[in-house]
Amino acid sequence: MSSGTRQHQFVFVSHARTDKPKIKAIVDALISGDDPIKVWLDNPSVMGYSQAEIEASFIDLHGGGRWDDQINDALEASMCVLACASHSFTKRYHDDTDSKKGSVIRKEVTAGETGDKLVSCRIDDLPFGNLPGALSEAQTVDLHETPDKLSALVRDVRRKIKTVNERKEAGGLRSDAKLYLVDRTPQENAAKKSIEAASDGGVHALFVKAPQNECLDLFQERLREETSRISNHTRCVWQELHVEWPSLAASRDEFADAYLSNLASKLGARVSDLTANLSKPRQAPLAAVSFMSMSEWGRSRLQKDRLREWLALWRRLQEDTRELKAVPVLAVELPEAAPKWKTTPKVSDGGVSSLQILRDVRAVEKEAKRSDDYVPLRRLDTLHPVTHPDAVRWLKQCGYSESSKQWDELRSAIDGAFAQGRKRLKRIAMLTFKRRMDALVRDGTI
Repeated sequence: MSSGTRQHQFVFVSHARTDKPKIKAIVDALISGDDPIKVWLDNPSVMGYSQAEIEASFIDLHGGGRWDDQINDALEASMCVLACASHSFTKRYHDDTDSKKGSVIRKEVTAGETGDKLVSCRIDDLPFGNLPGALSEAQTVDLHETPDKLSALVRDVRRKIKTVNERKEAGGLRSDAKLYLVDRTPQENAAKKSIEAASDGGVHALFVKAPQNECLDLFQERLREETSRISNHTRCVWQELHVEWPSLAASRDEFADAYLSNLASKLGARVSDLTANLSKPRQAPLAAVSFMSMSEWGRSRLQKDRLREWLALWRRLQEDTRELKAVPVLAVELPEAAPKWKTTPKVSDGGVSSLQILRDVRAVEKEAKRSDDYVPLRRLDTLHPVTHPDAVRWLKQCGYSESSKQWDELRSAIDGAFAQGRKRLKRIAMLTFKRRMDALVRDGTI
């Protein structure tokens, strides 16, 4: 494979050969529009594509050669593996006679999983409980019952390509989560307790908040990519769903109905089928993550009641559902805060202060401990600024020692991040630290 070929950002479409007619609309959506995505799949000509379309929109890494080599190289070079699940796909996944080394489709799915490049969709009436391997824990877009979600699937593919490309440009050594969040140990250790408890069964909720410049999104990635793997003692990460929080619901019943509808939609199910969907066995917990800004919290004085109803709702789901393993997460993003605070930044927005939110959550956390009407809630410490000892400890955890040839340069970069003229700052925002380290990643120093 030439170095020029490696520059292509393309998606590997994993599918059963008999499903080619079913995936035609998916491939058309990927390769069309103002910003088309190149595709690798076998024999696009049998799907009706002309030679000109094949040359313009499809990747051919070899133009011949051993078939296994073509697949392996395409999987390695791709920025995304799109698994199109169906009855035929699942049969081929479990069929060890596909090749001498076992199922080709299983190899494709596994390559996407281990390379964190996997996106999946359902293209026929295959039950969600029968999704094979890693797909059973992935957020699978249902194109069979809701074909209008095709545009959402294409967006998922674009996001995955962008993420994987950024990591490859950074040298492919570590994700941002591994690079910059090693100093979130107090919050991560607290989250581990809830994930480990949920892995044994039941529902254990988390609440976390952070100023914008403390990278709440990267902490969420840390929980998904690292913490959940360790806590669950498996390569499978928790099944993460982003569930919209009905912040402006007028009543508890309206909140519950809206939240259940949003949860069912993300699971690709009807509300009436939600219990059955949640009852299917899972290797790792379901993580239903809701994000809210501080201004959203402030626009409705009922958020404390919403928090109670959220915990009560998950208690009812736990009682009605067999084998439920879940970690519902509510994450609140605060405005940027100067990195001088130690416990909670004193900021306000939308008519509410960070201290008021803290008091509200503390009160509900205590109620949940005393009452069987709610699932347990664990409140994580606010994501805090980075200290100089944090940064040096991070450097050592990345594998560098004082005898490393890069040590002086890396230590100098860290010292520079904390320098303000002749004064050395005690704390800096995570975003500031990340940007300084990003430069070292790009030039290959790290």
